[in-house]
Amino acid sequence: MSLWDAWREWAAGRSTLDLEVWGLEVVWWGRLGKILQFVGALTVVLDIIGPERLIGFGQSLRSASPFAGTIARARRRWEPLWAWVRERRRTPQPLPAGWWTSGGFLVRLVLVMVGVAVALLFASWGWLLVVAVLFGGLVFLGVAAIVSIVGQGVFVLVIRPFARVISVPSVDAWAKSVGVVLLLAGFHFDLLAA
Repeated sequence: MSLWDAWREWAAGRSTLDLEVWGLEVVWWGRLGKILQFVGALTVVLDIIGPERLIGFGQSLRSASPFAGTIARARRRWEPLWAWVRERRRTPQPLPAGWWTSGGFLVRLVLVMVGVAVALLFASWGWLLVVAVLFGGLVFLGVAAIVSIVGQGVFVLVIRPFARVISVPSVDAWAKSVGVVLLLAGFHFDLLAA
């Protein structure tokens, strides 16, 4: 069936979803129309935003990694402990007679934590709690890694190339024209499928 015949069916009030135009059902042309509308509108919106702000947003997205600065923060937090350890290495001192009592708080705390974990593991449902906490931590790290990788990919593969394209004046006018044509073609096919 031709496009003109499909529009005649639509104007007569009959459903065009099952009709075939150019070897493809109109419902698929409508879906393609929605995609074309989205791409055309995105072109217009990104042109309004401008290449400078687009690059700035892309760089902020790239640096929004949950892992950015983690090593530096950890180094700052643990620096006093490492300074104490280095000082102890330079001036070795014999352990006092009651060394287990002076550092005993930390030892007792670790023993209590290990004891609670073992007790939970051997309780009827306690092992589920331990596994859930471990699994929750792994899921959080996995989600953070995915967000980081997606942010890097969006910046490198989409935002930076598009900003470079629209920063060239002759290409900018061409991109606007293509965006409007895509928007109109998409609306045309979407309306036909409605």
